[in-house]
Amino acid sequence: MERNELIAEYRASRDPRKVEAVKWQRPVGPASLRRIKETLRAILRPAVDQGLLTHNVAKLVELPPAVRPKPKLWTPQRTSPRRHGGGRTSATSATCLRNASDGWPLIGSVSAMTTSFPSSRDR
Repeated sequence: MERNELIAEYRASRDPRKVEAVKWQRPVGPASLRRIKETLRAILRPAVDQGLLTHNVAKLVELPPAVRPKPKLWTPQRTSPRRHGGGRTSATSATCLRNASDGWPLIGSVSAMTTSFPSSRDR
């Protein structure tokens, strides 16, 4: 059984021992798998060049195709839980969300902020 499937199965089970066994483990995503494969290829390449190995076996590994998630549009329904403390967000993104929902142009707010500070020449 693949590690990611095992983690999902244990988390879905009602057995507290299984849930505890995978408590701090995370599934490995497609991007991480590709980085691992490329790292192994790079490690084994000098061994092939020196004749210690006949083939770079990391080149033979076939990974499933990575599917990029479709981006979601930020609508008021998606942003309202974050604005009211329901989600984790930084102060900067909360301000951007608030300003965007108030109809504030973000470029105008940035230029207004940068022009309101005195420059070193004005001091």
